[in-house]
Amino acid sequence: MYCSGAVLIGIISVIFAHLGDAAAGLRYRIVALNAWSMLLIAPLGMITITWLTRLLFNGAQGSGIPQTIATLHMHNFMLVDKILTLRIALGKVLMTCLGLICGASIGREGPSVQIGASIMHAFSRAMRQHNDVTRHGMILAGGAAGMAAAFNTPLAGVVFAIEELAHSFEQKSSGRTLTVIIFSGITAIALLGNYTYFGRANTSIPVGVAWLAVLVCGVSGGLAGGLFARCVIRLSKGLPGSLRPFAARFPLGFAALCGLLLALIGLVSDGATYGTGYLQARGIIDGTLHYPASFFFLKYLSIL
Repeated sequence: MYCSGAVLIGIISVIFAHLGDAAAGLRYRIVALNAWSMLLIAPLGMITITWLTRLLFNGAQGSGIPQTIATLHMHNFMLVDKILTLRIALGKVLMTCLGLICGASIGREGPSVQIGASIMHAFSRAMRQHNDVTRHGMILAGGAAGMAAAFNTPLAGVVFAIEELAHSFEQKSSGRTLTVIIFSGITAIALLGNYTYFGRANTSIPVGVAWLAVLVCGVSGGLAGGLFARCVIRLSKGLPGSLRPFAARFPLGFAALCGLLLALIGLVSDGATYGTGYLQARGIIDGTLHYPASFFFLKYLSIL
């Protein structure tokens, strides 16, 4: 039963990847045809996403990772049943793809975690599991399997499970978790092929320079990532000033405003800030793409 759930997570993750790529490809063609059309598409798309989420997929808000982590600390499984549902999992797929068409700076890795957790939670309910440790273990396994399939590497799921979801494996569930992660990752590899997520960089750096590069990249990346995380956490607790009552009273209007700002940032960056950022990151790593320093700040703003 566990293996069936793992294979299903792998298959759905692959389908999600293809749908996301198709959505991003459609947006790319739209921008190439008329970049200014995003001034209309982005606001209307954000309005549609907000309306559909509130109407049909309430609970699909957020990246999916914090929601999954929260369920691991819940012992009221009636509440867990409201967070990890197949309806919300479907909403994650559809709203993410729609967001990518609109140019939103979002990805499928976070949603894949909640989708995987929702699938394994549904399996645990079908198996009539009542032990809290077992049910939490299946949620953990599903979330990690979703990550493994999204990045096409089982090792990523194992590390993610340890560091982000559980901090340490429960002895009774570690074997099950590893099995689910491996089967899900193998399924994704079988369907997509064994590729490296960010490609390969064929270059060599002298040892002395390499250590300096590691130090500079590590410190600057850590500071930038920490600042970004702090900003996201702050915004998740509530918008500042008069934006909070405005967003609460006029959610669709606020969504349209966000879409307009997203389109304006995209126009300034010549479309580089739209979407996941995966292609840009891969291009920077393998040396095929080069962006000005402003791309860093514009991407920051588009995500926030």
